[in-house]
Amino acid sequence: MNCFCCGQEMAKARKVKIRRCVPFPSASLGPNSAAHVAYREAMTYKWDVVCQTCYELMDNVVGAADIASKEFHLAGSSRRNRARWLTKQQYDEWRLKDADKRFLQGGPLMGWLQPIPELPAIIRDEPDAARKQALFDELLAEGRNAKPMAGK
Repeated sequence: MNCFCCGQEMAKARKVKIRRCVPFPSASLGPNSAAHVAYREAMTYKWDVVCQTCYELMDNVVGAADIASKEFHLAGSSRRNRARWLTKQQYDEWRLKDADKRFLQGGPLMGWLQPIPELPAIIRDEPDAARKQALFDELLAEGRNAKPMAGK
C-alpha cells in the first residue's frame, strides 16, 4: 500500500479522511461544467491511507500541510491522533469490501441511478452506460416517472 500524499510504500498506515486541495476553476464556468464537477470530486473528503510522517505533518490545528508541493487536508474526525492504524492485510480487506460496495451500487458511472421497477426494459437492460444515460434523459424529457436516486 502507498501513502496518498507522498506515494511511499508502507507496511502499516493510518486510515484517514483526506482531500487534496486543487485550484478553483474559472468562475465563468457553470456548476455543471466538467471542470467544476472535477473540482467538487477532488475537494470531497475520501477515505485513504497515509504514512506516519505525512500524518504527523497534517495532524495539527487546521489539519493541513504542504507535502510534495501539494496541499492536503485531514477531516476533523481523523485529527488528534484518532486515525486508525491498518496493516497490509487489513488494508486489503478494507479495499475489497469497498470495491464490493461500489459494485453493488452500480459502479461510479451508474451508482446514482436507482433501480426503478417501472423503468422500461429497454433502459433497464441496456448494457452500455452511455446509451442507458441517453435513454434515461429522453425519458425524463418526456416527463415520465423516472427519478434520480436521492442524495446523489
